[in-house]
Amino acid sequence: ARISLLVGNFQRAEYAWWRAHNLRPELAEYSVNLGVAMAAQQRFSEAEKVYQAVLSINPLHFNALLQLGICWLLMKNYGNAKHILLRAFMLNANDSSLLRHLALVELTLGDKPQAAYYFKKLLELTPDDEAARVDYALVLLDRSEFVLLEQERKLLGELANPSERTVHYLDVIDNVLRAREVH
Repeated sequence: ARISLLVGNFQRAEYAWWRAHNLRPELAEYSVNLGVAMAAQQRFSEAEKVYQAVLSINPLHFNALLQLGICWLLMKNYGNAKHILLRAFMLNANDSSLLRHLALVELTLGDKPQAAYYFKKLLELTPDDEAARVDYALVLLDRSEFVLLEQERKLLGELANPSERTVHYLDVIDNVLRAREVH
């Protein structure tokens, strides 16, 4: 099931997780992974029901909370996504996937200071996360926090093999910082 999920064979992963769940129904993680396989096929309503079933048995199941939050984010149910992800945050404030998705929810809801907080916390845990560093820099740019932006720009500029996305946004950041120096 794990291998099928990793290689993108979501139907096979779903079938394998379904079999594992039926063999060991007491293992909630099998149910959560079944939901992940469903969500990977964009069957979000079905995945939501699986996560809700796990949470009805164990309301503090971290991965079920996280996956339900991600599912609601993908369903564009941002208020519920934030609420459930914050419940997961109370259980484990140091999970990188949780922090990334909380930041994305906050960005979507327009709370840029809170999004910056989660990106910064994520970067404290995973300082080599290039995508998170770019996202954090873009939030800083949007908030006109130029001192912090210059620090992030320096770190991004030191990357050995930056992605195309990073190179693109480095140019944007450089242009803004240069224009700022002129004025």
